[in-house]
Parts: sequence; C-alpha cells; structure tokens
Amino acid sequence: MESEILIEIIKTVNSCKIKNELIIALSKGLSELLAIIDKHSDNDDVKILRYKIMSVLPHQ
Repeated sequence: MESEILIEIIKTVNSCKIKNELIIALSKGLSELLAIIDKHSDNDDVKILRYKIMSVLPHQ
C-alpha cells in the first residue's frame, strides 16, 4: 500500500513542470516537499500533487 502511494506521488512529480525542484525536495523528506508545494501553490500540476499527498496522509 505505501509503495503504491509513493509510486503515484512520483508519477505525479514527473509530470510537473517543476519536476527537478520537486525531486530534490522529495529526496530531503516530506516536509521539504510540502514546503516547495506551498511555494508553487498557483501551479495546477502542484495543486494535483498536493491533493494526492494530503489524501493519503493521516488526518489530525
């Protein structure tokens, strides 16, 4: 299950225009990735990525 989620996130990252920046952030951890996503929140690809990530994270 976790690997399927990660694969889906990576596929989405690869389709984004800011792919390289997202890959670097992903290698540093989820909090770094979310910071980059927040920075580029006006980008439609990034909005989709954020939705996918938030849909699989446990809700507090």
